[in-house]
Amino acid sequence: ILEREAKKRASVAAKQQGLSPAFCEELAERVRKQVLQDEALHDAALSLDGKVMALNAQAQINQLLSKGFAKPTCILVSPLERT
Repeated sequence: ILEREAKKRASVAAKQQGLSPAFCEELAERVRKQVLQDEALHDAALSLDGKVMALNAQAQINQLLSKGFAKPTCILVSPLERT
């Protein structure tokens, strides 16, 4: 959301100053990337419960592998959940 808002603010400000649409888009993209670098938005470290859950998942995968299941070639996750 912050990324989208920053991009919109940059685009509106550039257009109000009479800048070209291409420049506005470039400026908005630059601002978007700056927002993504904000360390306050990075993932926090896993809690103890999170670490336990990850170890349990690893144990379940290892158990399936020992039963002859193929090793996963990729893992798909929700962006709303940690991996």
